[in-house]
Amino acid sequence: RLKIAKGIFTSSSNKPKINRNILEDDVIIGLLLSDAHIARPYTQFQNSSFSISISSKYKTFPSYIESYLRELGISTNKKEYVRKTGVVHWNVKTVVDPQFTELRKIWYPYGKKIIPRNLKLTPKMISYWFMGDGSSGYYKRGNKKVVLVLMTQGFNLNDVLFLKYQLELLDVKMNINKVKRKSVGYILITKVSCEVEKFMKMVEPYVLPDFIYKVKHPYVNSKSGVVPLWNSDINRSKCEIIDCTKTAEKGKAKCRYHNYHALAVA
Repeated sequence: RLKIAKGIFTSSSNKPKINRNILEDDVIIGLLLSDAHIARPYTQFQNSSFSISISSKYKTFPSYIESYLRELGISTNKKEYVRKTGVVHWNVKTVVDPQFTELRKIWYPYGKKIIPRNLKLTPKMISYWFMGDGSSGYYKRGNKKVVLVLMTQGFNLNDVLFLKYQLELLDVKMNINKVKRKSVGYILITKVSCEVEKFMKMVEPYVLPDFIYKVKHPYVNSKSGVVPLWNSDINRSKCEIIDCTKTAEKGKAKCRYHNYHALAVA
């Protein structure tokens, strides 16, 4: 006999088919790396739902997420609410779905969100993580260097180390900093201009209009020659010394340091 309990088939022959594209979708996984949440089913016969809270200052992002989920065949509900702090937010929530039940088993094996060890970061995935839980800012007046931060305070140190390793596979190196607020947590951060530039170039094609302000490219006065921006500065070129990240003046093959220190090793 075929039995149905709260919208889920219990017969093995009629078990709902899971769309693997949903389970490995770059946008959904990227949002899970930030502030998205998969709800715990009330009973073993129910399924989970996916939701994310978005500040109302982002005008088009909530509607984009809603439309994206609907294109995947998932019904959603968008609701405006006011937090205790007085800040207005949008909450985009899906209906319960067996696909999210499967995702919850992977991301919340013990009831708390973790980073699955079979996760393979992609540029698109990272861009949604950056839009949802990343920040950037100029500092050091005159040189306009950029500090890049990815918030990972909801994950333990081993999870953050794994994310750091995954970023390195994509040739982006970041450091782990410990932060103390209500509790101890960890963030990924870098101020190294060449790493920031690689990251920004990687995510920029996927960044939505609401978040384009987060894309900041380092700029350095050409006299300093400390940032590899020879692609955008016609008066600079890359130092010919292998592994040197400094730039050379126009008409010179080596940077200022290696010109005056002929025997120096990069």
